[in-house]
Amino acid sequence: MINNLESVNNKLKKFLEEETTKVNIFHFGKTDKAFNFPFVQYLIKTRDIPAIKDYFRIYFVKLDIKQAVAMWDPTQNKVLILKDRVFKRTYCPNDFKVVYIKGKMLITWTVVGWFFSSDNAPYKQTQKIGGDRLFVDETGTQYLNLFPELLHAKKERKPLSPYSKETQEGVQRLWEHIFTAWTSNKQDQYDYLRKWLAHFVSGKRMTSSL
Repeated sequence: MINNLESVNNKLKKFLEEETTKVNIFHFGKTDKAFNFPFVQYLIKTRDIPAIKDYFRIYFVKLDIKQAVAMWDPTQNKVLILKDRVFKRTYCPNDFKVVYIKGKMLITWTVVGWFFSSDNAPYKQTQKIGGDRLFVDETGTQYLNLFPELLHAKKERKPLSPYSKETQEGVQRLWEHIFTAWTSNKQDQYDYLRKWLAHFVSGKRMTSSL
């Protein structure tokens, strides 16, 4: 009995490791284009079911809470939470279906049927600073990160020297003010504060407050 349990646990561990590497291939939220109905209709017309699935996964995530779907809205650069009925009515109309022949059978595949099937796993909601929008933790639980993207997260880090003389002087005045007014000219406190602020604006999780 114990050996069987160990075998199952080993298989589960291997499976979860493989699934963890897959989760971000769907790139939820990584687009600046609005959801395009004619494009979905084109994919349906060409019976490209894999592409339909991938396209919907860019914009929509099934949540594990009752009757809710997360939607990426690039016009607001944020994640919206929709009721199931709103999602079905607005983004999964009845004509979003693919009809094809498999063997001697006529198969009807619907977007809404697939989206709410076991083939499309649900996600739990969380808030994680600077984390991926979709991730899997060490237990294998799938998460949707609803923490807003940091304002300067995608900006290239650059030294101060390329900026104008006016900008450099402004930054220097700010640091001098912090050194004098905040830390009372104490170098060790000033060094600590600079590092603290650098961690904060980089989006790292803070374990202390000022």
